[in-house]
Order: sequence, then structure tokens, then C-alpha cells
Amino acid sequence: MTLQEQFFTLAMMSLSGVALGVVYDAYRVLCSELRAPRWILSVMDLVYWLFATLFVFRVLYYSNQGEIRLFVFLGLILGILFYFWLIGSITVRIMLWLIGVVRALIRFAVKAFRILILAPLRLLYRLLVILFGFAAAVTIFISRIVLQLLRPFGTLFWRLTKPLHKYAVLPSWIQKGVQWLQRIWKRPS
Repeated sequence: MTLQEQFFTLAMMSLSGVALGVVYDAYRVLCSELRAPRWILSVMDLVYWLFATLFVFRVLYYSNQGEIRLFVFLGLILGILFYFWLIGSITVRIMLWLIGVVRALIRFAVKAFRILILAPLRLLYRLLVILFGFAAAVTIFISRIVLQLLRPFGTLFWRLTKPLHKYAVLPSWIQKGVQWLQRIWKRPS
């Protein structure tokens, strides 16, 4: 391995250390803001370290065909120290800002959904209830007028068929319907 390859590998490992620090802080801030349960944190830690291992070895394979030397670990440690010394607080602030932006966008989307979808649907529902109520009231009013106009004919028909009543046996559902109509008929207008 030439000196140029060693410096390239050291630089790549330092950048890998910075990248691991960024991902770790992003993961840490995200978990603390979302208040994830402890068992999810354990799973996420395992996923992070698997990702970190695969990432580092992929970069190592790209930079020097996967040869592990002391300066590889030195580069990783230097990158992580550089990250936490200079860039860590900026990353945390950026992550908190991004989380705030996402929360604001979600609040905006929910509010827009309420205003643009739910409010018109509620208004439409209320209008339909009012229209159906009005239609029912008009129907009842007209049916009472029609029933009052037909009452003399019903009385006449009743009197004409009175001799036949003792021979006619009505089914129970018709008798209940007649009783219901009589109750409605006797109500004051």
C-alpha cells in the first residue's frame, strides 16, 4: 500500500467517522423527540451499529480493498472526535429545526384537511339534515290535509261496510296499522 493510498484511506475513514457521528446524533435526537419506547431504542441501536459496520467496511473496501490497518481506526476516531468537537451541536440544532418543520407541516396539513374537507362535509351534512327535516315537515303537513279531505269518504265507506265488519277478520298487522293511523288521526293539528 502506497503512502498516497494510506492518506486516502485515512481521509475516507475520517469522513466515515464524521458521517457516523452525524447519523448517531440524528438518530439520538429523533428518538428523544419522538419519545420512543425502550425496546425500540435497543432495536434501533442494533440497527445503527449494523449499518455503521457495513458502511465503514464498504468505505474501507472502496478506499484500500478492505485492508484493516491501525490508521483505519485512527481515522475513524479522528473523524468522530472532529465531529463531536466542531459539528455535533450544529447537527443537533439542524435536526431539531427539521423536526420542528415537519411538525409544523403536519399541523398545517391537519388544519388544511379540517378546513378544506371536514368543514364542507359538516356543512353539507347540516344542510341535508335541514332539507330532509323541512321535506318531512312539508310531507306531514300535506298528508294531514289530504287525510282530512279524505275523512268524509272514509266515514262514508265505514258506514256502508258496517254490516260486513262482523264477518271480516283482519290480520294483526293490519289491525296494528289501523290503530296507529287512529292515534295519528286523533292528535291535535
